[in-house]
Amino acid sequence: MNEQQQMIKDALERILTDLCTADVVNAAEAGEWPEELWQALTETGLTLAGISEQTGGTGGDVTDSLLVIREAARFAAPVPLAEHFLAARLLESSGMTVSQPVMTVAIGEFEFNSNGGLTGQADHVAFARWADEIILVAVRKSRPFVCRVNTSDIDITRGTNLAGEPVDAISVDLNLPDDKTQTPLNINKKLTKLSAFGNWGVKQGLMSANPFRDMKLEVKKSRTQRQPFTPAELKKILKPELYLDNTINYSHPIYKSGGVKNGLPYYWVFILGIFSGLRTNEMAQMRLEDIKKESNIWFLHVEESEQTRVKTENAIRKVPVHPQLIDLGFIDYVGNLKRKRKDRVFWELTQTRDGYAKQVSRHYNEKYLPAVGVWEKRVKVLYCTRHTFINCLYSKKVDENVIKSLVGHEKEFTMKHYGGDPFSTKRLFKDVSKVNYKGIKWDDLKIV
Repeated sequence: MNEQQQMIKDALERILTDLCTADVVNAAEAGEWPEELWQALTETGLTLAGISEQTGGTGGDVTDSLLVIREAARFAAPVPLAEHFLAARLLESSGMTVSQPVMTVAIGEFEFNSNGGLTGQADHVAFARWADEIILVAVRKSRPFVCRVNTSDIDITRGTNLAGEPVDAISVDLNLPDDKTQTPLNINKKLTKLSAFGNWGVKQGLMSANPFRDMKLEVKKSRTQRQPFTPAELKKILKPELYLDNTINYSHPIYKSGGVKNGLPYYWVFILGIFSGLRTNEMAQMRLEDIKKESNIWFLHVEESEQTRVKTENAIRKVPVHPQLIDLGFIDYVGNLKRKRKDRVFWELTQTRDGYAKQVSRHYNEKYLPAVGVWEKRVKVLYCTRHTFINCLYSKKVDENVIKSLVGHEKEFTMKHYGGDPFSTKRLFKDVSKVNYKGIKWDDLKIV
């Protein structure tokens, strides 16, 4: 058993000892859903253990899921963990995201009719009455498809097995309106993967041509766009006690003490973002060697390497470290990591398919920003630290070509083709230093 699994086991034992008493088990057999127990399991991330981060889980592998099931069985926990994890695996294998609702699986005869509707029925569906979603396999033209169905949309007939556990019958008859189908954007993502597979097949000599090439649906561009944080919103987010409690002092029920391992990345990424304009993943992937000094000026070097990625060629750039970051101790923090022989600035963050930013983005977009009343889907998210920085530069009347150099945007034609790289680190530092956010109690936010 590795360290993570021991942590899972310890957390489970505490939760089950406290919340899976004989009274809770008896109440469940009498028809009462153990809401408090399930909520504790979801809040600690245990219902997503062993499910990949790419699909919405907490990472790990199937042994982590089995550990949760085994420990819950030891306490006779009246919750559908085995069914929930099986449902999650089905979703994961089909490229769908996994979320926190109570899930179970149904094994029966389900099919899509000629009008696109989903029909069928199944007996012996464990915990159907208490589930939010039922995951099932339906047939369309002899091909199986994994489907997720809301229990509020189907008929459920309650039943029990000899052990008194809920085992229900379900009947499905859905027309599947547009909001229940895949969006063109999601379909295009899958087509892109198929096209990549087709290209590989052609290169290997297994296919004469890629049948998925240029196969895409038209996607209407959303009118919503990210917005910079306002001064009032920044005051809410950076209120010292709240900010520190949700970053370096952030605690999670799965840990006995000492907060979470990502506390320092949570602390630095937001502040670094509003004073540098770096993209979230540019910050999350930074190596210690990317923090350099030139003409007595510290700067962040964003570049392409074996360990780091950039969005475009224009994204390769130097961004001076803002005086406020130095005052807060960022350079001292980096120096301490070098003495500890770490390789990355935020070494605690783990890499996923899309880089290193997923954990810190989820913390802000799913927890902290909504908690302080600032979050708005696709409009006010962690990435908006970049927009806030750019907006502040414009408000200080900084030259637009300097701004483009600092944030990695494409330069206008003359500058791009004839201007070279005319801005010295000293000039860039002078303009970066113009960025300031009034009303923030920076002294109370210092941690080093």
